[in-house]
Amino acid sequence: ASLTGKQPVKYRNSRWIDMLNTVDLQRLYLSWCSELEQSDIEFVLVNSKDDRYDFLNKYDIKNLNLNS
Repeated sequence: ASLTGKQPVKYRNSRWIDMLNTVDLQRLYLSWCSELEQSDIEFVLVNSKDDRYDFLNKYDIKNLNLNS
């Protein structure tokens, strides 16, 4: 049971994995960074693969193997 007293619904993670597998994440993130820069919007990239949460620059995205 949950805090609401209702039975939790099973999360369909395979749906999201399938969707993410169709997207070039590196291209998406690089395009997003470029758009933010062109709009003079400040942003910070953080690597959340572990609990260190290292800061990244947009060029690090190419080395993350996001599509593997």
